[in-house]
Order: sequence, then structure tokens, then C-alpha cells
Amino acid sequence: MGVLRLLVIEDAPDDADLLALELQRAGYEVDMRRVTDLDGMVEAFDERDWDLVVSDHSMPGMTSFDALDILRQRDLDLPFIIFSGGIGEEEAVRAMRAGAKDYVMKGNIARLIPAVARELKQAEARRERKRAEATLRELQQMREFALESARMGEWEIDIATRKFRPMLRHLRLFGLAVPPTPWDYGQALARIFVEDRPRVEDAFGRAFANADELDIEFRVVWPDLSVHWLWTRARRFEPEGQPAKLAGIIADISQRKETEAQLQQSLKMEALGQLTGGIAHDFNNLLTVILGNSGLLREELPPDGEPRELADSIHDAGRSGAELTRRLLAFARQQPLQAQRIDLAARLRDAGALLRQPLGPDIALEFDLAPELPQVAVDPTQLETALLNLVINARDAMPEGGAVSISARRAAPAGRSGDFILLAVADTGTGMPPEVAARAMEPFFTTKEVGKGTGLGLSMVYGFANQSGGELAIDTAPGRGTTIKLYLPGVSGEKSVTPAAPRPRVNRMQRRTDILVVDDDRAVRGFLVSVCRSLGHRVAAAADGVEALAALAATPQIELLLSDVAMPNGMSGYELAREARRRRPDLKILLTSGFPAREVRQRGALDPDIRILQKPYDGDELAAAIAQTLSDAHADAVARRAGAAPQPNSLGR
Repeated sequence: MGVLRLLVIEDAPDDADLLALELQRAGYEVDMRRVTDLDGMVEAFDERDWDLVVSDHSMPGMTSFDALDILRQRDLDLPFIIFSGGIGEEEAVRAMRAGAKDYVMKGNIARLIPAVARELKQAEARRERKRAEATLRELQQMREFALESARMGEWEIDIATRKFRPMLRHLRLFGLAVPPTPWDYGQALARIFVEDRPRVEDAFGRAFANADELDIEFRVVWPDLSVHWLWTRARRFEPEGQPAKLAGIIADISQRKETEAQLQQSLKMEALGQLTGGIAHDFNNLLTVILGNSGLLREELPPDGEPRELADSIHDAGRSGAELTRRLLAFARQQPLQAQRIDLAARLRDAGALLRQPLGPDIALEFDLAPELPQVAVDPTQLETALLNLVINARDAMPEGGAVSISARRAAPAGRSGDFILLAVADTGTGMPPEVAARAMEPFFTTKEVGKGTGLGLSMVYGFANQSGGELAIDTAPGRGTTIKLYLPGVSGEKSVTPAAPRPRVNRMQRRTDILVVDDDRAVRGFLVSVCRSLGHRVAAAADGVEALAALAATPQIELLLSDVAMPNGMSGYELAREARRRRPDLKILLTSGFPAREVRQRGALDPDIRILQKPYDGDELAAAIAQTLSDAHADAVARRAGAAPQPNSLGR
């Protein structure tokens, strides 16, 4: 038993001392203070807390009713016992109604100790209850905060009547501020997206009938016609003496669904990129044969006559196929880019005439370019091609005419920081429904009629944006047009991007030497051999790396190794180049690949003097590459004597 902090309101000190003595005899350790008036009482309350107040009823200038008023004003829940020698029955009842817990007559002091013990115990019980209630309120507030933060709610439905118990958060997740009358299962079902309704009805039906646990995701349509994803989980319970109910939680999962859709789209686009990249590389082998052999055939035919026209037609078709594979590689982010630092606003103004050509008289072209934009590091040719594709798509979306707006301003894509330029192409056309917009960047996907589009325009822009370090986004809806948002990273400072060196002129007057041609494709290998022999070189051929190493060992006079990168039988062109250079440090090497030169060099960890020719190529381009590679011999020899490293070389588009 702790110290009893006792406040006594008593004008007779002997009575106060008697009170303290009785409490001490009962085992209480008493810390008592006696006051004689209301001012003393107020002062005592200001100084400390008290466990018990014992007051005489009638004293000069005050009564116990006055003391009870002060307790009530201060909202103090303290045991208040009247210890008096002259309180009447009616006044005692009135005092009890005013807040006194008990009254004890001074002539019956034996009742005092049991009354004090009882009231102290009850006061402690009240304090415990208040602490429990405060803890419960805090937990409830935390629960409310957690549910609100997670955009979750709870719900309860009477299985027999199918009526919901109105709960505010449940209503909010259906876009409602107040419950409709009635707010029942049928009303809720009517707000569920029509395609999801059968699944929801089936799940709830099993939960109602068989007590199955409910766990389902579905879409709801709000009164403003916006669509939101919800998830709910519930189970059946039967409170004692009450009808069976289904109760659970419900959450808005729209953000999660959006993130999942973005991830799935990203994975799909990545898979499509790998697929189209692989197809493009296979096409490149075929196109190399078509372009190469048609080029050789053109050289053998007189310039006039039907055979030459047929050869020219084959060659032109090959060039068109090369453009198609270039677009596929652009989508797959594998096209070679010649990045340069450019003033985007100036480039857009200069391209105005080019971009107006395909629009016609019924479509206006407008520019909205923010001042003082930073420069961007992009391939200017690919940028113009991307813009032209976007303008043509915009034109096709406005068969009755309209306007195309090209704008540029500083803005970063969602989730990224840094200095970005948002280049937007907007039209006033028909717009796209969500299911079309979701596939718009896929290669070969088109809504145009047959013969009016390849389905590669927007996919090429998508690849160009990603390969340039930016992003592409689509903002569209049926009836409100389409805006394609191309985000490009800005560059600052004095550092510039060096453009690739121009393609050298073809020189067919080459010194004769020995060349080893390596390619697993028989048609490509035959074309390479034909070109090399037409240049006057002596040629050995191999179908894989093992044959090539054997040929190098058997023919030490071979000066140039001409090999494809992708080869079977366990040895790639990279490995062949490294092993051949290890055996013959002075061997000149020219590799061909459908991948960009920089990527080939990074993948293969190649010596910097090894040249790379981009597929597809024709006979003239191959001849130029061979001449350049052979001419490097003299320059490299001078560099080695001076102690400098040979410079990296690349060829092709």
C-alpha cells in the first residue's frame, strides 16, 4: 500500500488529526494537508495531485457543495467523502447527486475506513478503465490512419437481406460520399465494371451459400465514370443471437494494377525487342546476299537493257529491305546511332518545311518551343525520321483535317530526375482506345488499312527514344486526339558529341593479298569470296572457327581475316578473332555483324584496331572496308614504333 495523498477540508484541526490517526491505524501511510476554505483548496489542487478528498459539510464561508463545484469545474475524478457531524438526510442525498461518493457522520467513525477503502478501489478501477479507453481510442485512431493511408475500408453485409452496414470508407471506394437508399448488394453490383460482374457474382454467390472465403479483384465505375481497381477479402461469421453476416476488408489497388501493367508492358516490349532484333539480324544475312550479288550482277551487265533493269530492281528491293531491318533494329534498340549535340529548337524550325509536306492543305502545323532549351545529344537523322513518322501518324488520325502541334519544353518523365526535354507531337484526331494505345508501340501493329502502313513507325520512335537515353509515352483517348511525348536527355557544358567520320569513297584499286573468309552461311560466304576475288585477292574460305584456325596454320601468308561474329560450333567470331590475334599478332581482322560496332566491341572485348562492318552491306561497301583495313597496316606499324595504341575502327551504317 503506497502513500495516501489526503486533502482534508476541515476548520477543526482535532477532527482532521483524528481522521489521519484512524487511517494510520488501518495501515495507510498518510500524507495529509488540511485547508479551511476554498482558496486553500484551489491552492492545494494547483500544487499537486491528490488521491482522496475528505471534507466537512459546513464551515465558515463554504459548504461541501462549494468544494464539489471546484472538483467539477476542474474535471477531477477524485473520491470525495463528506465527514460531518451535522449533515441532514436531504442534504446528504443532494451532495451525493452533486458528486460526493459517500458521507460519514463523525459520531460513526468506524464507517470511515471501509468507505475510504471502497472509494479508493473504485477510483483506481475508474482510472484503469480510462487508461484502457484511451489506449483503445489510440489503437482505433491508428487503425483509422492505417486504413486511410492504405486506401482500405471495411464492410459488412447481412446474408439474408443482402444489405450493407453503411461504412464511410467502403462507400468512398465506390466513389460515394453518402450511401444510396438502399445500399445493398444489388446497388454495389451495378457499380462493378460490366466485364468483371460475372466473376464477382460467382464469388459472392459461393461465399453466401457455402461459406467460402471471398478473395477477388475487380473494377468499379465511379459516378464520374472513372474506373478503379478494388480488392476485397471476406469470410462468413454468425454473431450469437444475430443473423449470419459476411464481413471483410476492401482496398483500392489501382496504383498496383497500373504498376503491374507497366511492368508487363515493359517485359513484353523487351521480349518483342529481342525477337525483332533476332529476326532483323537473320534478315541482314539474306539482304547481304541479295545486295551483294545483285551489285556484282549489275557490274557485269550493260547499263541498258531489261537484264540490268531487273538487277537494279533486285538491288532497290534489297535497299528497301535494309530500311525495314533498320526500323526493326530501332525498335530493338540495336540500331547504330551517330549522336551529335544539337540545338533542338533550331533543328525543329529548320525541319518545318519537311514536316509540312505530308500534311496537305487541311491540316495546320504549329510550333510551341520554350526559350533557352538545353541542347540534346541525338542522332539528327534519326530524330527527323522519328518526327516525320509521328507527323504522318497524326495526319492519318485526322482524315477530315485538323491541327498538329509540335512543342518542346523542359520536363522529366515520371520517376526520373535530371535535365530532360519533352518533345511532344499532338493532334486533334480521333484518338485511341486503351486497348489500342497499349499495343501502339509494338512492331507491325497497325490500325491502318492494308497497304497504308507497316506498323513500324511508332515502334521505331520508341526504340530511338530508349536508345538515346530517353522515354516515349502516349496520352490519348477516343475523341480527344493523341499526344506522343518523346523525352530526350539534355546536355550542358562545353563537351560535345563527336559525329562519326563520313563513309570513305570506294577504292577498288587495291594491292593484292591473301584473305581468309569465314562465315557459316554458304550464300553469304560465296558472296564474300566473289567480292574478294573480283578485287584481285587470293581467297581461302572456312565455315567455322575450327576450319579458320586450321587454314591460318596451313597458309601463313594470309594477311586479313574477314569473319562474321555469330557462328556455330562453339567458337564465335569474337573468340576466333582473339585466338587468331594470339597466334598471329600482325593479322589484320575485319568482323561483320548485324549489331552496332560499339556493341560488338563491348561484347567481344576486342583489340581497338579490329574493324567492324555493319550488315547489310553491298559489294562497294565491303570493298571499301577491306581497303581501309589493309591500309591500317602501315598506320599501325608507325603507331607501334612511336609507342601509341592503334585507334578503334568501325564501319557501316
